[in-house]
Amino acid sequence: MTSYPPPPPTGAQQPPPGSPPPPYGSPPPPAPYGSPPPAPYGSPPPAPYGSPPPAAGVGTPAPAPYGAPAPPPAAPDTSQAVKAPAVAWLVPIAALFALIGMFVPWFKAKATLTGGGQTTHHTFDGLYSFKDGKLGLLAPILLVILAIGVVGLLVGKAPARFSRGGGHPVASAGKASLIVGAVSLVCVVIAWFLVKSQYKFKDGGISYSWDNYIKAAKDAGFKLELSRGPQVGYFLTIAAAVLAIVAGVLMILAARRASGAGAPSAYPPPG
Repeated sequence: MTSYPPPPPTGAQQPPPGSPPPPYGSPPPPAPYGSPPPAPYGSPPPAPYGSPPPAAGVGTPAPAPYGAPAPPPAAPDTSQAVKAPAVAWLVPIAALFALIGMFVPWFKAKATLTGGGQTTHHTFDGLYSFKDGKLGLLAPILLVILAIGVVGLLVGKAPARFSRGGGHPVASAGKASLIVGAVSLVCVVIAWFLVKSQYKFKDGGISYSWDNYIKAAKDAGFKLELSRGPQVGYFLTIAAAVLAIVAGVLMILAARRASGAGAPSAYPPPG
């Protein structure tokens, strides 16, 4: 009869029947043959054989090794957080004034003619900034372009032209408003002196300049007095330029106060 070697033990070795129990504190019996080493104390129980590995949460980063330094904090996204202070609303208001002034006569000359014992009054066509097409039209265009960018700040978006150079977007918008307001005011002042050379009077099918019309009336034996008449559009454009300058100064001061106080770059929504 052929004999075979005994099979390897498949379980933990058990003491023979009737043997005394092992003393307290003695090491546990050896693990069964082929079994994995025991898990450290406190580890969760192993998953059953054949179960899929646990899925990590969406966007959950892998755990860092023990003792590794903590990752640096992520930079805050301020592209949608930058809001201008309430004083920035002066810029869109200034642009609105300039737009209204563009379609309202800047000058509407009036003439008083005296001669032959009679005095007559005449009103001529108005001079509009969009008909002028020179300095008078520059102020409304600049203010409207500026207002579009400032409205972006008011709704929480920082336009690229206000975020260049690493400066505060509100301070950059304030400087732009200050410059545009000053340029608009200079244009309006220059237009005041140029109006006489641009304004034309039509009388009897003949076009006269301001000075030539007075001279022609004098040669005919009449006294002619000319005035600029209502200047609603002109003064609206002046008000728009002044509002832009005031808004620029206030926005710069607001940005400096926020930076000095260590406040974040986001202002609370206006209103």
